[in-house]
Amino acid sequence: MRTIDRLQQYLANKNISPYTFERNCGIANGYLNKQTKGKGTIGSEIIERITEKYNDLNITWLLTGKGQMLTTHIYIQSDQISTLAENESAYSNHEQTIKTLREKILILENALADKEKIIRLLEQQVPSK
Repeated sequence: MRTIDRLQQYLANKNISPYTFERNCGIANGYLNKQTKGKGTIGSEIIERITEKYNDLNITWLLTGKGQMLTTHIYIQSDQISTLAENESAYSNHEQTIKTLREKILILENALADKEKIIRLLEQQVPSK
């Protein structure tokens, strides 16, 4: 199953029309139909837009078909806020936290770039119909 097919499956599961999806992601009308009918793939820019608008969609599943379609989110209850406030002292050094987060983001960006290269290489290996 192709990425576009899994995206179509997600949209059907969530009862989202292709028009609504395209409008929400800021992509051209008919994009999904064109990609579904052709041999097109979804580019990284479109993937970014999807992750911004549909954060319950598991991107690993979308790209590889592995795992669950939907991600699970942890929602914070009001009684948990006091527990978080108690742990705030652990994050009092904001500069160090920001530095650590930036380092982790860089690592993740590099990993993503590597994954995109692997995807392109694999796509080149798939014989054209």
